[in-house]
Amino acid sequence: MQVPGYWRFEKIGEGAYADIYRGENATTRAKVAIKQFKNDPLSKADLAQLQAELRASDILRHKGIVRVVEHVETENHNFVIMMPCATTDMLRFLNSRSCRISEETAKNFFAQLIQIIYYTHCKGLVHLDIKLENLLLHSERVVLSDWGLSLPFKPGGTMLTGHGSLVYSCPEILEQRPIEGPEADVWSAGVVLHALVCGTLPFQGTDARSFRSAMETPLVLPTTLSLECRDLVTRMLSVDPAKRIRVASILRHPWLKNHHCREGPPPQAPQHKSMFSGIKSLFS
Repeated sequence: MQVPGYWRFEKIGEGAYADIYRGENATTRAKVAIKQFKNDPLSKADLAQLQAELRASDILRHKGIVRVVEHVETENHNFVIMMPCATTDMLRFLNSRSCRISEETAKNFFAQLIQIIYYTHCKGLVHLDIKLENLLLHSERVVLSDWGLSLPFKPGGTMLTGHGSLVYSCPEILEQRPIEGPEADVWSAGVVLHALVCGTLPFQGTDARSFRSAMETPLVLPTTLSLECRDLVTRMLSVDPAKRIRVASILRHPWLKNHHCREGPPPQAPQHKSMFSGIKSLFS
């Protein structure tokens, strides 16, 4: 693989649309993550994902969000250069510990995630692909990556969207019903929380119909978990979106009371050059 300005590549992940490599800036020696799109020329789905990644990087500035620093287009490939380059993701971290971590450790990770989600929603975006594999660990800091399915939303509005991973998709998306947006991220984060505190995913299935059917069975959570933790998981995984807990209420939930979760307007992002400049030809 050749990417102008970068070297020392190591493949660290693979997805449906792109492969992920760890690399290094040849001048600054900064560690970066490099997403290489598989198709050339880019398909419509690839273009939509690339556009979403760049849009998110334009709008969001948060230490817990992967930042696109450069888009590189060569004769044969398209690359997205991102920072920070994390050492592992949450799925690998859990697997390395036989899917067993303490409730307190899970709480520390989840508190970071929910504040990232709150910030994202305050900026008018929903992620729509929150899952263990997209939660990177940079030291002990959680970083949310892979914004290729993210979309703008308006409070009170609706959208129709496809799903990312079935395991993390809310009932409304599986049923192809309109959503507002934030409630879908809450559901996915609830699946993540269940995995963190229980060591398992809450629902099993092979397709959208079987996953949706499994959601009708009431959750049974280990009694070894605190009452507050069980309450939060249950409220996040409410099948009825009208009854599903909102992000602002999660920040105030008793389970997170000692984790200094921030509620209120997030700090304004600094001014920066738009990532869309110089690539308009891709979307024409």
